[in-house]
Amino acid sequence: MRCTRREILQGALALGAVGALGGCARLPEVRVGIAFGTQPLWRYAAARKAALEQATGTRLSFLAYASEGELRRAFRSGQLEVIATQPTQLPLLRGEVGPLQFFLALAWVAESLPLIVAADAPFSRLDDLTGKRLAILGSDDPGLAYWRAFVLALTGTRLEDRLHLVSGIENPGLAILNGTVEAAVVNSGLWVSYKASGRFRAVMDLGQAWNEVSRGQPPLVFGGYVARQEWLAANRPVVEALARLTREGFERFVAEPAEFGRVVAEFQQPASGAPGVVAVAAQQPEQALAIARFLGMDVVTAERLHLAEGDIAAYRLVFELLARAGYLPAPVGEASALFLSGVLGARG
Repeated sequence: MRCTRREILQGALALGAVGALGGCARLPEVRVGIAFGTQPLWRYAAARKAALEQATGTRLSFLAYASEGELRRAFRSGQLEVIATQPTQLPLLRGEVGPLQFFLALAWVAESLPLIVAADAPFSRLDDLTGKRLAILGSDDPGLAYWRAFVLALTGTRLEDRLHLVSGIENPGLAILNGTVEAAVVNSGLWVSYKASGRFRAVMDLGQAWNEVSRGQPPLVFGGYVARQEWLAANRPVVEALARLTREGFERFVAEPAEFGRVVAEFQQPASGAPGVVAVAAQQPEQALAIARFLGMDVVTAERLHLAEGDIAAYRLVFELLARAGYLPAPVGEASALFLSGVLGARG
């Protein structure tokens, strides 16, 4: 197979010019997947992947999938080394692929996955929506698991026993306005535009719900990178380099938000042709920054990228609630096995 000029140059940097040019071997590939491709720190790393490739001597592919289900299918079948997903999925994924670990946070609950209604609707509290119709993102969306856990904790009843869940609605905002449903759970990308329109308001978001459930504990980790435990052990330099680049993105968001927004917003790529993979569209910088804030990047410090005992303790509670809600088929056991704690990518 013929090497591209880029692969030759990367190989020369990583392996030494003589060996790389003489053998023209394919570089190891690392494929990093996510559903939808709007996550700001994932987009930042994707936009800066050349730096990662040079630092690690690998070929990096950042791939967006049409749904969480497609993402998980690709991970199960070995088409992805790393995925960005939510920790609620860890016990289920472990049952599907074997030992794995969540190793780097990318988001925290803040104005995340709000439960929204029409601006003039007579609902101001979660209790006001009892018996009403709720449009959800989809049965396989991991974010809904948080609402299952928190509704149980706050009300003592399961989400599906309190509200009528309606999936398959392409435009939840329109569904609220035309009376198809009374409320909807929407992702950050939709909430940016819905909130700006002034036609909708949030009854509660995950940040508010977690604050009540946890009695004021720090924001809960809401998403991040996951890989098989065996891969993590064998590819520590790649893991460390990805952690450093992610921290670079976080620190740029804090110090130079306009530049961070520009880098994240301008990133785009066509669909690769692989099953389930979709194109990643450019964004407006204001949209990228709004999503970053909705995912908690303005309420935590860069140290929260790394998993600590407090994060694991928080998920012991979340997993317990999810088992009681019937979302998880059995109690998780020791949650610490699902997380790689400690500081990654420390500067020397």
